[in-house]
Amino acid sequence: NQGTVDAPASLLTGIFQPGNERSDMSVPPIAAGGLVTLPPLYITLKTGGPNQEGVLSLDVQNEVDEGQIGEQNNRRTITYNVIN
Repeated sequence: NQGTVDAPASLLTGIFQPGNERSDMSVPPIAAGGLVTLPPLYITLKTGGPNQEGVLSLDVQNEVDEGQIGEQNNRRTITYNVIN
């Protein structure tokens, strides 16, 4: 939390390819200036393929008011290979 106020609990959602498979995880409150380490976000993919993408979105329900600029860093895209 890079802000100056505590952040309430929020939701981390991952959407993974192939198949738009979804995985959610609750994120606990984070004190101002604090860090949390989350456990792995598990997902079961039903098919495989190279160069797949997953999109991780934090605070998808907008529980944390960060202002327009602060909301811009809530998404990360990762690329991975799924081998059957």
